[in-house]
Amino acid sequence: MNTISNSLPEFTVTFWIRVAQNKSWSNPASSIRFPPITTNGIMIYSAKYNNKFKVFILHPEYGYRKLVVNVSKYIGKDTFVAITAKGKETKLYLNVDLVSTVQREDVVSSLEIGDFVMVKICQGDLKNVNIPTKVEVIQPAEVQSLNGETATFYFFQSNEIVVLPINKLIS
Repeated sequence: MNTISNSLPEFTVTFWIRVAQNKSWSNPASSIRFPPITTNGIMIYSAKYNNKFKVFILHPEYGYRKLVVNVSKYIGKDTFVAITAKGKETKLYLNVDLVSTVQREDVVSSLEIGDFVMVKICQGDLKNVNIPTKVEVIQPAEVQSLNGETATFYFFQSNEIVVLPINKLIS
């Protein structure tokens, strides 16, 4: 696993999940992939799988973070979501309740299929991206499968599926 910076950016991102615009939020058995949010270079991906709500934060300097929470008590209600990041800690609030906290070093141990991550890419890693020698690029990807020390990643910006070592993840 790679670390980008010791001085991580501090930020807060907020948004509403409104039942009127997300009817499936009222169904405990539903799955929803919310549209991604990008602000100041920070990409936020969120999804609800039954009673589980997952939020992924992706940023070139910050790497990636995953916050997961049971949302049974919020289903069917308009829900205010706030994500804060300071130093190595990221917090998720729902309707002002602190519901999840993750530390920078926790991210790889909780890696699952379907997670959105940041991956360091070098020359030859992707067919559709031309990367010069001795240059590294950080790209967002979705984990498609896990196999020991490697994972299959879907790089949605270049529409490629590639198997790479897990140690290419940026945290």
